[in-house]
Amino acid sequence: RPGDVSMSQYGVLALWACHRAHCKVSPEAFDRAADFLMRNGNADGGWGYRPGTNLGPGAGNSTHNMTMAGGGALGICRLLLHGLRNPPEPQKKDGEVVPGGLEKIDPQAEAGQFGPAFPDFQPHHPASQLDDRVDRAFGWNLDRFQPISRVEHNLYYYYCLERAAAVGDLDKINGEDWFIVYGDGLLLLQAEDGSFTTYSGPVVGTCFALLYYKKSTQNSLDAMYGSGQLLPGRGDLFGDRKKEEPRELRRLLQDILTSGADGFDESTIEFADEIVRSVLAVDDPETLVGQIDQLTHLMQHPNDKIRSAAVWALGRTGDLKLVPLLLDGLRDSSVDVNIEAIQALRFIARKPHGFGETLAPFASLGTEQQIENSSPEQRLRLATPWRDKALKDWSNWYFGVRAYEDRGGLDELQLAAQLQR
Repeated sequence: RPGDVSMSQYGVLALWACHRAHCKVSPEAFDRAADFLMRNGNADGGWGYRPGTNLGPGAGNSTHNMTMAGGGALGICRLLLHGLRNPPEPQKKDGEVVPGGLEKIDPQAEAGQFGPAFPDFQPHHPASQLDDRVDRAFGWNLDRFQPISRVEHNLYYYYCLERAAAVGDLDKINGEDWFIVYGDGLLLLQAEDGSFTTYSGPVVGTCFALLYYKKSTQNSLDAMYGSGQLLPGRGDLFGDRKKEEPRELRRLLQDILTSGADGFDESTIEFADEIVRSVLAVDDPETLVGQIDQLTHLMQHPNDKIRSAAVWALGRTGDLKLVPLLLDGLRDSSVDVNIEAIQALRFIARKPHGFGETLAPFASLGTEQQIENSSPEQRLRLATPWRDKALKDWSNWYFGVRAYEDRGGLDELQLAAQLQR
């Protein structure tokens, strides 16, 4: 009977689980699976359900589900046979956390010291061939970009995509994190009762959705509502810094307020990082609420990194009454502060994708290097309408949900006047 790409993915996943559980797994099993996928893909870069036949969804043509299932399975084979595709720099020292930002897996647990799990085995296909095939699968998927799955087995798509993107090192889509882009699409498939319905019913569908969202859950939450723009590695709050006890929040904020603007060139990131660490260490929300006055003062700090950290911390309170302060953050001249304000508002409003506003307003300028080399005028032309729209959308939301007696106030008139200028 012809091979089945979907079941082949499950077989590879099972072998991977056995390997992680320290069972003895032959490298030939992964090598043969990789060879099957390499030989039986379609010329357009995707995979059909049963290669070489017209059986199953797509009648032999490439489908979103099978392309991501094949790409994910091939990515796992690549990981075990050749090691991490883009290993981090080997700078880990005793007493330090492992660098890596949005790490997809634990490299030491999964593939030795970032290398192959079977160093003495010679795979049939070199790493470059496997990487090229996975990239072609991503290319097929992006050419037919579909963040909201419309197929019968719709929730299965997100499960396959999450796996393929994680092991295949997919980074950004049009400047935004793939996990958030597709996660926003998945949210639109959720029913009023919280379930996700698929061909096999709401229980199976909801499980697939949870498997997607559970991908390093805390890192995902921190990336969306946590570390934000403060450090290069979204989700890796502390970079290469040694593990230290976070400072007591009240004293930390007081130290920053009394330090003034002098001497912040070298210590700004450390102060901003310390705010993040100290807030995360707070167990009692009342402790955080008690520091609102100091955090509000820090929103006027001359350094945008400190302002970003203050906005982030205010958002962590989850307090609707602080939304006006976060709207002020949207008026800030720094795009980084604006982005933190949007993240904070999404957190308070429980609207993970907000009103569809991008978190990468300069993406159309090109790569990060091209953005850095662009002129202030170019960035301003993009930032101004983006900032105004976000301010309008979030202000209108707040005016509609705040206490009735507070509606129709001067702030609404001021916003209308500002947006008409």
